[in-house]
This record gives sequence, C-alpha cells and structure tokens, in this order.
Amino acid sequence: WSFKFLTNEMRRYQQIAAYIYTELHDVEWEYNGFLNYDRTPKQFGYDPRIINESNTLPIDAPPIQRVAPGQLVRLEIASSHFSTQHHENVSLQWVLGGVDTRGRLRQDLATGRVRIPFPHRKVAPAHTLDLKMPDEPMLCTLLVTARSEQGASIAENFVHLFVTADYPLAR
Repeated sequence: WSFKFLTNEMRRYQQIAAYIYTELHDVEWEYNGFLNYDRTPKQFGYDPRIINESNTLPIDAPPIQRVAPGQLVRLEIASSHFSTQHHENVSLQWVLGGVDTRGRLRQDLATGRVRIPFPHRKVAPAHTLDLKMPDEPMLCTLLVTARSEQGASIAENFVHLFVTADYPLAR
C-alpha cells in the first residue's frame, strides 16, 4: 500500500518528470519489491499497473481514511496523461461501493460522470469530487475511471474510506 500511496503522490505533480523503482524483489531484510524473496509474484491486493501506467488519476488522499457516517468528503482528482496517444472528450466516472458491518456488499452508493480536462503530457486538475458518506458504518471503496468518448478505460485509481463514528469493537 505504501508503494501505491507514494507513487500516487509523485504522479500528482508536473514537476516530477520520472521516477525509478530500484528494488524489484525482496532481499534479506527489505520487503519493498514487486517479487517475493523466492522471486514469485507478490500479491498486492490491487493491480500495481493502475498507478504506473502512462495515464493515471492521482487522488489527493491517503490510501484509506476514517470518516464519520454522513460526512461530506471532498477529494481532488488530477489527470496525469503521458501516453503517446492523445485523448479528447474524456469523462471521469466514479462509483462508491462498500461492505457493511454484516458483510453485505453495497454497490453504487454514489455514482457519477462528468467531462474532465485531460491535457496531453501534463498533470492537471481534473475534478473536485464531493461525496456524502453512508449513514451506517462500512468500509467503502471509491473507484474513479477516465473514459474515452467510446467508453474505453484510459486511466483509473481508487481509495478506501472507513466510515465509522468510532473504531469497531474488539469483538
């Protein structure tokens, strides 16, 4: 998760032209690689390409944050467009889903779509997203996707929002 968060942070700034990831596999006392010590693929819990592709949607947020039920959350989403293909008429689509305290999957808690600027070879503000959190405790995931005029996915990203008034009971 730290890799996704740190890379997301770097991708938010036009001034950072490139980054190099030097530890591809874990070694004796370091555990930062893409591969385990025995060179088997590491399971991140997400596809690390979403933040490393030429196009991505950096979000100004930690990978997970605790928010109160019913709280209005504001998220700044940028576009980082460095692929060789130029894209016009790009839309930002978002879906907020979650799992409540009884394990029930709640899809489409909030959805939307809006046109965004997606300037080529630039990092630029794309959209400020205001979301009202559910009124009950749950672990939510916000997925944002930049789509072409034809509906193809160009870039995506996600953050988690832990909706609770207090930390859960120990039991």
